Amino acid sequence: MVNSAKVRRETPKSESSLGVGDVTSAAGESKAAPMTRTGPPERAAPSPELRHRMIAEAAYYNWLSRGYIHGEHLVDWLDAEAEIDSKLPC
Repeated sequence: MVNSAKVRRETPKSESSLGVGDVTSAAGESKAAPMTRTGPPERAAPSPELRHRMIAEAAYYNWLSRGYIHGEHLVDWLDAEAEIDSKLPC
């Protein structure tokens, strides 16, 4: 059994303590450089096979949510296609 009072846990250092983005001014004082955000990285469109599988799975879940009622597979597919296409990059 380990005495929890004697266990030392190291905490991760912040970026400023690691020197990331530090800039020294003319007066010699250290200031953090402003971090610029460029937005999320661009994602490549999935292959046609992956897109088809994604739509098929979404259509299946649409069918399940309707209570396993047959006869509306085209509506399930088109709704799933619109949902998946709205989430994918152009």
